[in-house]
Amino acid sequence: MSVARLPVIVGFGGFNAAGRSSGHHAYRRMVIESLQPRDRQETLAGLAVMMGLISFADDAYRDTEGHPLDLTEIESRFGEQVLDGTLIRRIDKTFFDVDATHWQKSATLGAGDAPLVFEMRKRDLPEPVPADWQIDNIDDDRVRVTASSALEVKFDSYRELPVKSAGQLPRGFNPGALYNSHYHPRALQLAVIGASDAIQSTGLEWQSVMNSVKP
Repeated sequence: MSVARLPVIVGFGGFNAAGRSSGHHAYRRMVIESLQPRDRQETLAGLAVMMGLISFADDAYRDTEGHPLDLTEIESRFGEQVLDGTLIRRIDKTFFDVDATHWQKSATLGAGDAPLVFEMRKRDLPEPVPADWQIDNIDDDRVRVTASSALEVKFDSYRELPVKSAGQLPRGFNPGALYNSHYHPRALQLAVIGASDAIQSTGLEWQSVMNSVKP
């Protein structure tokens, strides 16, 4: 009787709107109201570091001016800011303004019963030129177009979005700053640091993992 090998989950990781997945940090953010005081303070401190509000070095938390902080001070000074900057919340303006989002508005131009006449650069003419357009050269660079039918155009415009909230990474967290990202798009940055977080959560030396992977 052969024995089947079963996959065993030995670690997990990644980053989402609640923070870092490994070590159940993100889960603790989602249930933070039910945590014991010490666990709540540690969760807030970890998120504050991720959001760039404080730093952690030499076994000590410090604010941006270098002053040491204990967990109680972190909660009192930064707790509300951390809670407001995580999970589902109003979309930050660093992405786009939900009250004035850029888009293109379609319109139809016409001149009543008369043909529509306009000028444009020769190099901007569509290819192929519409069959109902008459093209007359003005000079080497510009042409006059006479269109016998209406013209569909798009104008730059702004509008208010009906949906203004979404799950976003913790405010201030920059995944590309964690490694030499070389202009990687944000999705790739998250994939790289998420994989690194998962690998490190196993507690295994990477070379030991490599030695066990074939080919």
